[in-house]
Formats: sequence, structure tokens, C-alpha cells
Amino acid sequence: MTRKRIEKQMNIYRLNTSTIILSLLLLFMAEMMFFNPVQAQTLQDKEVTGMWQGVLKHSGMTLRIIFIISRNQDNILTATMDVPEQNATDIPIDKIVFEGNTMHLEIIPIEGVFKGKLIEDNEKINGHWMQGDLILPLMLERTDTKPKIERPQEPKKPFPYQVEEVIFKNTDADINLAGTITFPFSEGTFPAVLLLSGSCPQDRDEMVFGHRPFLVLADDLTRRGIAVLPVDDRGVGVRLGTSNKLQPRTLHPMR
Repeated sequence: MTRKRIEKQMNIYRLNTSTIILSLLLLFMAEMMFFNPVQAQTLQDKEVTGMWQGVLKHSGMTLRIIFIISRNQDNILTATMDVPEQNATDIPIDKIVFEGNTMHLEIIPIEGVFKGKLIEDNEKINGHWMQGDLILPLMLERTDTKPKIERPQEPKKPFPYQVEEVIFKNTDADINLAGTITFPFSEGTFPAVLLLSGSCPQDRDEMVFGHRPFLVLADDLTRRGIAVLPVDDRGVGVRLGTSNKLQPRTLHPMR
């Protein structure tokens, strides 16, 4: 092989090597531009972070479930759960794993687990809620706002009767008790009912899971001409406002 031919082959080799290096460099730049870790993380966040709402149905009952998923300062996924019908909010999620398009959530104290997959352009999560031996389908959808709980049975102002917050003294125990007495506007003597809650400490409305049955009962009875006094249990209640400024007083029969 002549020297001239050797030099020609070497030039071709250098050209091909330069072309390969340039191609690899352009490919690397393209990957950095379109698939860099920051943008990939942002895409993943868009897929899973946010507020998700679904409805559990079991034995004729329905419960709305809301998961709120975000990332903390260490870029770790965190989540909480709300159950509006049970007046439960910000229940911490003990474990959350999101891989590919699959989500896994665990709430250890109640032995609750949710597993699901993102579907429909990442706008829904199709999965199941598992708790003990119970396995129920649960479809989650994105939402921007938490639902408002409507209690149509609760009375609304203005009331067609008198309402007064009172504090009265239990002389045997030397303590003050608080409640709200309601009675008709008309003059006269009225039958009266004292409402006391059951086995656990509750306020005068007997608040449970967002419901206030004593408030509803007192309204109905007072509309029927009966004076009603629901009372806070010891150590609970005493609403902020006028009641904590009232002085203990003796309650006499209505006339």
C-alpha cells in the first residue's frame, strides 16, 4: 500500500470518527433538553400529585373518600385522607408508593389500603379499597375543591321560638354546666325536656361524624310547644361567644 493511499484511509477514518462523536453529542443534548430529570419529575408530579375524590359503596351506604397528595421539601411523596361524611380530615397516610402508573397507599391504624392505576390520560385512578376482609371498588377522579357537606335536616335561622345560652350550677359536684335552652314565644307554662348524651363525652348537640341529632330534636320539640335544654357533658362544649361570659344562674319552671 502506497503512502498516499494510507493517508487517504486515515483521513476517512478521522472523518467517520468525528461524525460519530458529533452524533453522540447531539443525541446527548437532545436527551438533556427533552428528558432531563427535572422535567421527568415534573411530569410524574403532574400525574399523581393533587386532590383525588371517589365514593365507597357498601351495604346501602356511601362514603366520599378524598386523597390529597403532594411532595415535601425532601421531594418525598406525602398524602392525607378526608372522609367528609364522618367529619374526618387530614388523616395521615403512613405509606405511599407511586411507580409507573400504579399507586399504593396504606393507613396503618385502621388497616386501610388503596391500590389503583392511572387511566384516561392520568385523570382517574381505578382501584380498590381494602380494609380487613373488605375489598371495595374505588374510582378516584381529580378535583380542585373539597365537597361541602349539606345537612338539610339542621334548623336554620331565624327560628320561630326563643333561644338562650345558659350556664347553671351543679351544687352537689360544685361545677358549672352549660347548654342552650329553647322555648316558645307564647306566654304560659310549657312541658320541658332535658337532653343528656349517652356513654361518651359529647357537646349539647351530641355531635357525631358531623351530625348534630340533639340540635335537630330540640328544634322539632320546641316547634311543638315544648321547652328543651340540651346540655354539654362535663369537660366538653361551652361554645365560644356569649356562653363563656354568662354567670351561673338558677333555672325556674317556664311560665
